[in-house]
Amino acid sequence: LVAWLESVIKLVPISSRKENFNPRAIENLDRSLIRLLCESGELCWESIHKKDLFGFGEAINNSFEGKTKILPLTLTEEVETTRNIHLSSSYGVGISGAGGGGYLTVITEENIEDAIEPEIRILSQG
Repeated sequence: LVAWLESVIKLVPISSRKENFNPRAIENLDRSLIRLLCESGELCWESIHKKDLFGFGEAINNSFEGKTKILPLTLTEEVETTRNIHLSSSYGVGISGAGGGGYLTVITEENIEDAIEPEIRILSQG
């Protein structure tokens, strides 16, 4: 499962946020959007366990939709432009973290120039 995740997750660099940027300066805490985030998390978990790229991508896209509507300041022109570049050739494109600076997460089996392919480390308990 870990090797599969490493093969389909690509991190595409975007600009970091300005030092005083507050993504929560405008919030839209609508119940339907929060529900969308919850449901996308469940779909993401289920899809990863099934190695279902379509479901995984849908979950990432739904999460993006929810996050950017809840915190609209995270949807910058750069984020939107970069996301649109990768959307048609991937299963899904999301925004990393809560503030949206740093990386877009692209779900694809294809190589993406200048993207980071994460290495997932599993810590042993004991």
